[in-house]
Amino acid sequence: MTSKRIIDNILQFDRDLKTDSPDRVHEIFAALAGYSASMVTRWIREGRIYMDEKTQTYWSDVNPAFRHLCYQHFCYTNQGEQAWKVIASSSSVVPCHVMVAGEG
Repeated sequence: MTSKRIIDNILQFDRDLKTDSPDRVHEIFAALAGYSASMVTRWIREGRIYMDEKTQTYWSDVNPAFRHLCYQHFCYTNQGEQAWKVIASSSSVVPCHVMVAGEG
């Protein structure tokens, strides 16, 4: 699958996964770049991907389109670096808390 096709799939991602099968949930995320089976399993365990009681299908609070747009905006340009410099140079007396995503 080409990069353009993967990006198109990511941007058209429907968070209603329209399946009641955890195996199918894994297949859906496997078709998108950067989502390992262990990551998807953890998200199901933590409740970030869960069975919607009303529809009896899985719903994903994880949004690959949001992730892609964040990467595109902050990682593929110097805008992220510029934003960090503005935060670092702030003379505000209001504390700034920066959270970093990681394992666990």
